[in-house]
Amino acid sequence: MDYQNAGFDDNMTIQIGQNFSAKNVDMMVAVATNSATGCYAAAEDKNIPVIYTAINDPEAAGLTAGNATGTSDKLPVDAQLDLIRKLQPEAKTIGILYTTSEPNSVSTVADYQAKAADYGFTIEAVGVTAQAEVTQGADTLIKKGVDCFCNLTDNTVVGVLPSILEKTNEAGIPVYGSEIEQVKIGCVASAGIDYFELGRQTGAMAAKVLKGEATCDEIPFETITEYEIYLNNGALGEMNMTVPDDIAEKAIVTDAE
Repeated sequence: MDYQNAGFDDNMTIQIGQNFSAKNVDMMVAVATNSATGCYAAAEDKNIPVIYTAINDPEAAGLTAGNATGTSDKLPVDAQLDLIRKLQPEAKTIGILYTTSEPNSVSTVADYQAKAADYGFTIEAVGVTAQAEVTQGADTLIKKGVDCFCNLTDNTVVGVLPSILEKTNEAGIPVYGSEIEQVKIGCVASAGIDYFELGRQTGAMAAKVLKGEATCDEIPFETITEYEIYLNNGALGEMNMTVPDDIAEKAIVTDAE
């Protein structure tokens, strides 16, 4: 195993993929969109198999052809909107920060915009092009008077989530995460998938390809559809939010680390 971390640097992601290719590795495994597209581009000429994971929309990311397959962490948007409505019955506007160059984020924002009206919401989305713009984008949403933030699995935004939470906590605006780690950091709640299970599923696919039991183009990408409700009681308490009994009974509770 050769583990490499690009540290939110797209140029480094490309270099890592090229380095793997130069070493003629037997397989590249990539977590999240930028890593996956970087590895895919570097592996294509040598036909090195690429197994990806945590890709919200593999088709939009251009990862459904060639010697690549993996798992999708497509967010349960309906479940998240339903959760927000139950926790904030009077809320009208949801703010979303996203990276304009990340296909998964663009796709997810479009999904939220298409479904928000069904739950009585409007979406106020602000796009950024770099991590340095994220906190400014948060200020913009706060000034627009959104009732809450909904945080995606956008790598650029998640990388500075603690800074966003500092601003939203001061403004008294709850932030909903997309998975348990974001809730541990300080988001009030989330309807999200289990990323440990997503990794297990991805590893099984990688093993099948390495053993020669199947090629990537013979294995369609897979999507985890099961989700859990995660709550951060400390963050909810700071926002004076009450959790309905039907949600509290089935939720997994965690407090900020």
